[in-house]
Amino acid sequence: MGFFEDLGRKVGEFTHEAKRAADEEAEYPCESCGERFYADREVCQECGGGDVVPLE
Repeated sequence: MGFFEDLGRKVGEFTHEAKRAADEEAEYPCESCGERFYADREVCQECGGGDVVPLE
């Protein structure tokens, strides 16, 4: 595997792990699709559902 292929794979893995960690800290999940947000929203930007509620 070439240097740039290896670097690209590592960047992809890091990006995936960073998004997963950030999602775990978001406190407003959409009950329709599971997308999570840091701030309360009336409508989910991912699926358009209106079921974004704070975690208890």
